[in-house]
Amino acid sequence: MMRQYLIQTVTGFIFAAFLLSSFTVFGQTIVNRYAKCPAGDMLLMYYGGQSRCSWTESEVAPFVAHTFMDGHTEWFFPSFLYLEFKHEKNALGNDMGKNTSTKEDWEWLLSRFESKKEGLKALDNCIESMKRELGPPPFKHKVVLVVPSPINNQQDWGKLNGKRMNFNKNSDKIKVVQWYIDELIRRFNKQQFQNITLDGFYWVEETSRTCAEVLPSISSYIHQKGYKFYWIPFYTARGRFDWKKFGFDYAYLQTGYFWNKELGIDRINEACESAKKYGMGLEFEISEKYFNKRSEYAHRMSNLIDAFEQNGVFSDCALTYYCGNKVLLDMCKSSRSDDRKLLDRLARLIVERNKKLSNSVTVKPGKSTKRSLDWRDPEYWHF
Repeated sequence: MMRQYLIQTVTGFIFAAFLLSSFTVFGQTIVNRYAKCPAGDMLLMYYGGQSRCSWTESEVAPFVAHTFMDGHTEWFFPSFLYLEFKHEKNALGNDMGKNTSTKEDWEWLLSRFESKKEGLKALDNCIESMKRELGPPPFKHKVVLVVPSPINNQQDWGKLNGKRMNFNKNSDKIKVVQWYIDELIRRFNKQQFQNITLDGFYWVEETSRTCAEVLPSISSYIHQKGYKFYWIPFYTARGRFDWKKFGFDYAYLQTGYFWNKELGIDRINEACESAKKYGMGLEFEISEKYFNKRSEYAHRMSNLIDAFEQNGVFSDCALTYYCGNKVLLDMCKSSRSDDRKLLDRLARLIVERNKKLSNSVTVKPGKSTKRSLDWRDPEYWHF
């Protein structure tokens, strides 16, 4: 009887440990917990090309601070991801256009982050203006900037340090990405922003199909520089659950629900289940169809909010927000009360999440904090 009791007790402890700790199946780490991210809720800002929003100070203001229908204003998004995947018709990543980009296109993208009247500068100025109205924000605003992907087999990208780059060679791919990252850091630091910090870099490709072999080296370089590496794979992307193996610090799974009327709530639930299983964040997604085909798509935004609430996403999971080019901006300007009420609902959830974020970054007297966490650190899983 004693032997049976000991066996049952030991078995129980092992099973409990199995449930509470991460484990690996087929090379994929299963943690059964949503990802957390110290950068907080992150709004995707498509920026660069002529078809994009300029993101001037007035255009970014509604996302720095949100004014509710009752008239009061709160700090809104704490983080912003600036990205672009093409220059005119030239692709800044594999499978993103018919024409390959060159060094000139990459330098164009770098120059867009140096604008004196829009983009990063406008965001920094806007936060400064809002401080006069709301006081200092309870968190440091962070930005993440896009990294283009070398096009496989391309040999006409251009020269680096006098040598013509050949993207049949992984070593040349890595050299070009490292050059771009160095240039981006240098140009960002040169501008001496007062209210935003560079938190990390975003890999533009949403699948590992084309450049998986170079990602660990790129990740290592980014980490050596003291920054984080972000990724947002699409719902069925190759390698989406292998994000840690590639060296990403944070990966957000797309649901693809909003713009596909054939998909029901089950898709959102399944995305939540997968994200939780593999320690990922999620992407909240709406598009211009909200206004262009209101009767067919507007309700899908509230469906998404409902499903995220029911799955504990807003209380426990890291989030990015894809809102087309300017859907949220149009909602802010809308004369329809249902648009404003729905936006207020989303804003309240984000404001509440910001309170957790603020508490997590508060430094107590005599205490030190780590600069960053990764998925292996127990603190990573808690605000």
